[in-house]
Amino acid sequence: MKRPEVIKSCAASEHQQANEQIIEFSHSTSGGLISIQALESGEVRVEVHSLDGQVRVKTPREALVLGAAVHVVIQQGSASNEFHVHAFDTVEDANQYRVSAAKSAHLTTEPVEMPDATDFDALAQLLAALGDIGMPEVPDDDVSETDQKPDSLETGFVGPL
Repeated sequence: MKRPEVIKSCAASEHQQANEQIIEFSHSTSGGLISIQALESGEVRVEVHSLDGQVRVKTPREALVLGAAVHVVIQQGSASNEFHVHAFDTVEDANQYRVSAAKSAHLTTEPVEMPDATDFDALAQLLAALGDIGMPEVPDDDVSETDQKPDSLETGFVGPL
């Protein structure tokens, strides 16, 4: 079996902050980005982004900070149908990231506070599906003024990304 590849000077590293190192990893049809940040508190934060293929991240449960809130920013990627989820400990860090992304002409959402226990992999998969958003083909004879939309769950989402 071939060994995974790690790229230190990847394209994403041009977006890293002064206290951060971003590396890319890949293997066969899988890969992603890892951000390693030195925080002012002396802690080191490791974030995994842009996962694709068969990537599974494991960490000891005691290493997780449970119950904390994170500030999430959704960033449009280089392609208009590509979206990335970025989570930060503070709204200040999230806004600093938004400024960095803006300098590279990437659109972002305002930071949204979410529980740290949020399944960000599932959220990223949902965002990846936005690239396939569209309208199904409707035969002309199936359209009527009285057609009703099916009931759906309210998500609290308002406005464009």
